[in-house]
Amino acid sequence: AAATVTTGPRTTAIEKNKFETPMRVTAGSEVTWVNEDGVAHNVIAKDGSFKSGKLDKDDRFSHTLTSAGRFEYTCTFHPGMNGVIQVE
Repeated sequence: AAATVTTGPRTTAIEKNKFETPMRVTAGSEVTWVNEDGVAHNVIAKDGSFKSGKLDKDDRFSHTLTSAGRFEYTCTFHPGMNGVIQVE
């Protein structure tokens, strides 16, 4: 099933070593990732357009996606953790 497009701010949990993916938002939306795991994660765009620092439990990272496109991201601590945001 296709993900619902979110307009405006979007908060998403990192939990069970997984990102919510795919996400669909409109250009200009701020996305906030919240680490709900007991281990550290980060959120690193594969194209370098955004990069969090180390996120410990309950830490947050926000980024505003200003242009349309497909943005892939990963957690460099856990290489199998990948996500996609489609910005419309």
